[in-house]
Amino acid sequence: MTAVADRNPRLRALVAVFLHTGLRLGDVISLEKAAMIGNHITLRTRKRGKIVRIRIHPEVRAAVDAYVATHNADQKKSPRVFSTFAGNPLTKTDKLLRAMWKVSGVKGGHAQRFRDTFAVRLLASGASLYDVAKLLGIGVDVAEKHYAPYVRELEERGARLIEGLDFSIMSKSWPRPDSDCVQIVRRIGSDCPTFTIYREKRWVRERRANAMDAKQSIDFAAKKIGAEART
Repeated sequence: MTAVADRNPRLRALVAVFLHTGLRLGDVISLEKAAMIGNHITLRTRKRGKIVRIRIHPEVRAAVDAYVATHNADQKKSPRVFSTFAGNPLTKTDKLLRAMWKVSGVKGGHAQRFRDTFAVRLLASGASLYDVAKLLGIGVDVAEKHYAPYVRELEERGARLIEGLDFSIMSKSWPRPDSDCVQIVRRIGSDCPTFTIYREKRWVRERRANAMDAKQSIDFAAKKIGAEART
């Protein structure tokens, strides 16, 4: 697919933006040059009116710069990144993409696939549903609903994280393991791996001391009030 896009600077730039931003079709074709100043794309999505701020991938910057370098005078006057030779907004982008899908041998291709691919690649790389939701300009519940078919990626990542857990360091790094730690194996069986939970006895003693101080203060105040009342 990218090989087909490489033959056309405008198509290459479109595909790069789709793949590396997850923006919808309407947001891509209306993308303004002013939104790409600096290292981020910042815009308000047309569908939900959400502000999104997306880091510009090097491939996006290279492809867009190469495409903009081909602009004629009318296109240079246009505020949009993508425009016709007359400088007008693109109106046949979907048709252009369908032709690319066909040549690439992709059946049922549509612009939303870029958005889905962007989201799933992020999740597979370790992003949370919150991260994806913020970048796409949607709610976390919407992200979870739409990308539930790809939860396998999250489960596999969760499994790797759990397998990497190591509680043996607790007995080594926590202070005074001999006096202030309790072996969990005593409570849940000798087959359990040896690790410890820290019990801070000093904290308990301080709480008791504070409670005694408070009680003594109250008793002293009560006695004083009683003495003044008798006089």
